[in-house]
Amino acid sequence: MRKIIIDTSPLIIHMVGVFNKNLVNKVSRYNSPDDEWTCVEKLLSQADDVFITPYVVGELFWLAKTRLNQDAKGIKSVFVKYKEVILRFKELYIEKKEILNFKNLEFGPTDISLFLAAKKFKYPILTSDNRFIGFCKAKKLKVIDFAEPLFNPHS
Repeated sequence: MRKIIIDTSPLIIHMVGVFNKNLVNKVSRYNSPDDEWTCVEKLLSQADDVFITPYVVGELFWLAKTRLNQDAKGIKSVFVKYKEVILRFKELYIEKKEILNFKNLEFGPTDISLFLAAKKFKYPILTSDNRFIGFCKAKKLKVIDFAEPLFNPHS
């Protein structure tokens, strides 16, 4: 297929689904968590290379802990199970100076790192963050809304 950079929103759905598909509804944004997980799994399986930034891993841990309402032991078990998947992803590193000098600081460091990585390497971003999608498209960056096939199956 192609190379993609993955945002935290589809990644947490994938991680939770790998751990326990019955918990996907706790991290899902839509009313079809099983379909969301299947969609993310399909997109990731079709990618030749999946890239993340270190900020995504940090945000993934925090979101999993808060949305799943788990203690440290519970989150550790989720991450231990998902570790092999994360290790298969390639890493793109954006210097903190580049992130701090970014003009649109209304986005957090994770989104900024994804934006700058996509701009630098010309890979599309896989996300479901509508505000971020609009920003990226306005800046002529390729972005894939992972949930779009759920609502527009012919796209």
